[in-house]
Amino acid sequence: MLHRLAAFGLICLLSVITHKSIGRSIDEIKAKGELVVGAKVDYPPYGFQGKDGQIIGLEPDLAADLAKRLGVSLKIVGVLSSNRFEFLRDGKIDLIIATLSITDDRRKAVGIIDPPYYASGAGLLVRHGVRIEEASQLEGHTICSVDGNIFLIELRSRAPGVKPLIFGDVPSAEQALLEGRCEALFFNDNLLSYKKQSEPDRFKNYDVLQLIDIDPLLWGIATKHGEEQLALGQFVSQAIVDWHRSGFLLNLEKKWLGSNTGLLKALYGKWTSATSMVHAQRAGFGTPAEARAMLWKVVAGMKADKAKTLAQISNGGFRDRDLYPYCVGPDGKYVAHPDPSRVGLVYKDVRDKSGKAYGEEVSRLAVEGEIGEVNYIFPRPTDGLATAKAGLFTKVADHICVVGYYISWPQG
Repeated sequence: MLHRLAAFGLICLLSVITHKSIGRSIDEIKAKGELVVGAKVDYPPYGFQGKDGQIIGLEPDLAADLAKRLGVSLKIVGVLSSNRFEFLRDGKIDLIIATLSITDDRRKAVGIIDPPYYASGAGLLVRHGVRIEEASQLEGHTICSVDGNIFLIELRSRAPGVKPLIFGDVPSAEQALLEGRCEALFFNDNLLSYKKQSEPDRFKNYDVLQLIDIDPLLWGIATKHGEEQLALGQFVSQAIVDWHRSGFLLNLEKKWLGSNTGLLKALYGKWTSATSMVHAQRAGFGTPAEARAMLWKVVAGMKADKAKTLAQISNGGFRDRDLYPYCVGPDGKYVAHPDPSRVGLVYKDVRDKSGKAYGEEVSRLAVEGEIGEVNYIFPRPTDGLATAKAGLFTKVADHICVVGYYISWPQG
C-alpha cells in the first residue's frame, strides 16, 4: 500500500531567509513574542491532552522547534479536524500543525506549506476475524468515523451504501464502536495502530486493517492562504527540510511511537541522499513544482497551436530530465507521447503495476482550468525501475494532458 502513496510534493523553498526577506507575519509574531499553533487534542500520539491538561505530542514538539527558531514563546491551541480551518481564518492561530492531509481542495482553502512532513492511510478497527481489504466491502455496513476525516470522501465514492456515524472527536467514535453502535471505526491507520498498541486491554478483541484501495495522504503545515509563498511559508518550509535531513523527525517519531514508519524512513533517505535541490536536479529528479510549471506550459501551447504542441510532445521537445508530458485526444486515445508505442492506446484501459486503472481516473476527473492529481506506478526512464509516480492533469482544447513526476519510494 505504501508504494501507492500520493506524491510527496517535496517542493523546497531553500532560499536563505535574510532579515530583509522576513515579511509582515513573521514581524508580527516576533513583535508579540509568541507563536500560536493549532494542534489536535484527540489524536495521540500526534496531539492530545496529557495528565496535566497540557496539549502534548509529536506535532506540539514540532511547533516548539519552530518557536525556538523564531526566538519566541509557544502557545498551543487545541483544535479538531472540524474547526482547524475556522481557527486559522479567524486569526486565533498562526499555523495549523494538526494531522492535516494534503488535497487540492484544501490547498484552495488554506496555505499548505511544502514539503509535507508525514502521512497516513485509511484504516479500520474491527473485531477479530473480520477480513476487509477494500472499501467496497463496507457497502451497507455501519461505521463510526470523525467529522473532517478526508478519507470519508473516498470511502463514500467507493461504497455509496456505507452508513457512517459521524462524531466530533475520536474518543466519542471509539466509545460508539465499543458499545456496538457500529461495526468498525474508520479513521487514519496510524492512529488506530497506536490505539491498539497503547491500550491493548481496551482493544484486545479488535484488529487494525488497512484499506488497500484508498491511497495514503501526505500531511502538511498550513498558514493563511497566500502566506505559504511569503516569508512565513519560506521559514517553515526550510524548517521542515531541516527536520527531514537532520533526522529530527525520525527521533520524534521514535520518541512518541516507539519505532519509525516506512514513510518517514523514505523521506529521510530522500533528503540525506541529496544535500540540496541542485544535487537532486543533477541526479535527474524533477520536482512537483517543475512538473506543474511544465503542464501549464503545455496548456499555453495547446491554446496557441495545438498541432505544433502535440508534435513537440511526441518529439520530446518538452522533456526535462525525468519529466515529460503526454496528451489524450477526444477519442480517448493517446495522441502525443515521447514513447511512440503508447500513441493510439485507449487511455481508460491503461493500468499500473498494482492494477490501478489510472487512465480511467484521469479521464473521469479532468476539468479544464484545474489541475488534478493521480498516483500510480510507472517505470522511471532513467533506470527502468517501477516507481511511484504522481500525474498532474488537466483538460485543454478537448484534450487531456498530463505531466508526471516520480517519487523516490521503495517497491515491494
